[in-house]
Amino acid sequence: MEDVWELCTCAGQPWRAAAWDGNTAHGYIQEDINGNGNSNGVEGDDGATMMMTDGNDESKMQEFQTRVGNPQRALWKRNMWQASEALHALVQENSTSTSTSTSTRSTDTKSSSKRRISIEYGEDAPYLEASYDPHAADDFYSSPSRKLASLSRLAQLLTQSSGFVTNAILDSKLNREDEMVDQRSQELLELVSDMGPTFIKVGQALSTRTDLLPAKYAKGLEGLQDAVPPFDGELGRAVIEQELGIKIEDVFRELSMEPVASASIGQVYKGVLNDDHGTEVAVKVQRPYVLNDVAMDLYMMRSLAPLWKKSQDVNTDLVGLVDAWGTGFVNELDYKAEAKYTKEFSEAMEERGLGSVFAPEVVEHLSSTHVLTTKWV
Repeated sequence: MEDVWELCTCAGQPWRAAAWDGNTAHGYIQEDINGNGNSNGVEGDDGATMMMTDGNDESKMQEFQTRVGNPQRALWKRNMWQASEALHALVQENSTSTSTSTSTRSTDTKSSSKRRISIEYGEDAPYLEASYDPHAADDFYSSPSRKLASLSRLAQLLTQSSGFVTNAILDSKLNREDEMVDQRSQELLELVSDMGPTFIKVGQALSTRTDLLPAKYAKGLEGLQDAVPPFDGELGRAVIEQELGIKIEDVFRELSMEPVASASIGQVYKGVLNDDHGTEVAVKVQRPYVLNDVAMDLYMMRSLAPLWKKSQDVNTDLVGLVDAWGTGFVNELDYKAEAKYTKEFSEAMEERGLGSVFAPEVVEHLSSTHVLTTKWV
């Protein structure tokens, strides 16, 4: 059941697995994909062939999106197909293995099953972590299938923000801006929080840029917190095992089942190493697919920056500003670089006789691009 849950969560539909066993879920997914269930599916083997493409075959992917009629629905169906195939293999494997009592199933057994799930970072992004490249993004998103995806994301953002923009315009026309400023500031805060990690970072930067955003709204963004609901705790544990090439039970004496803190880019688990000292550690795990989301949002911001500058008569180089933000945001996604800077900071403070000022000590052999382990402070 735990395996079914994660496979469907990775495909973007966790609710489908909430109450079904593996065989039932597999059958339902196949029905939905092949157009026999309650969706406007692509029929038969042709649909299956198109869904198995990894996205690099533009002609197949474009035809698939045309037949489905919606780029986001097409991407969902492709992910569901891949999850379904993995689920089918898992069900077959489990059916031939010895049954284990539910009441005695250990967390180690759950962890072992998770290791069969492969989490790919940056599989559909124009550049790698700490390598922001706007020109590579221009080329990457110029293909027909990715143009549709970016337009779909733009439509989503416009839908989310349309209410706030309309109310702000009405406030100006009705001369009630001062009266409504507190309410609009709160609405803007909630809107930016809902739009994802890129906009949370931009909102934090704009809170000090009254030349780009009216002071009454900029002040409201000062309370913007880089905190969002956590992703599935078991998925995070699977990432730790995959990224570090370990089994949790071999390395950790204890590791929290759920994160103790979460933010827009990652979430933190508390653990105790299986060493002589019982060292307490914090394990930060990056959200899967966050680079994909950040890269697309930065691309759209950069593309729209000239239009915004012209319409608002702004003197700031907005394209250059987006590039500066992009460099900083994408750099944050490389936990190896963060580990390096953390170590250098502590060494610099020590050299200046400020040993009491330090950053948490990095556990290097348990850190990677997407996982950062430090001693608990």
